[in-house]
Amino acid sequence: VILIDQSASVSPEDATLYRAAVGAVIETLRPGDRIALGTIADRPLGRFVFALDAAIKTTGNEIGDRPQEKHVRSTARDAASRLFASGQRAGHSFILDSLQAAAELLKASDHGVKRVVLLTDGREETPETDFTRQKADSAFAGRLLASHRRSGMIPPLQGVDVYLIGAGGRTSNEYGGLRAFWTTYIQGAGG
Repeated sequence: VILIDQSASVSPEDATLYRAAVGAVIETLRPGDRIALGTIADRPLGRFVFALDAAIKTTGNEIGDRPQEKHVRSTARDAASRLFASGQRAGHSFILDSLQAAAELLKASDHGVKRVVLLTDGREETPETDFTRQKADSAFAGRLLASHRRSGMIPPLQGVDVYLIGAGGRTSNEYGGLRAFWTTYIQGAGG
């Protein structure tokens, strides 16, 4: 699962890197692989929709698999192009809700290797959790995990490899806080 941050806080340079990363992943798809693309934007969990969820079925015959492989790659390229071409910049970034949607999709999947790639600056900006108002650090992640456990909203990340690519801060302190927050939160959710 690849989640692409389309919030206003993402720089044009990062958006260009995200596009290249998605393209590289698409080119590595092989028979038996599944890819899902979604955006980190203004949609909370209840309104989250994946732009693509496709699998390359395998017949066990390399020549027989090629048409399906080409079709899924083409479909994935088209979906990615639409996501990046929209040019829309969201006012919020529901990273946690997007991660929850990805984890739920993977929990229901029978594919062996499960990965979530978050292409994001790491700044959660929602009415509930806003890193422009709250310091992102491991202590805050711990409090949020406890709250999410009480409400049953911990993403089921057991057996899922999670990669957060692009997170940075305007200062080294902000970067350190974002890194500490996401490391604590993802590990606390089982990832």
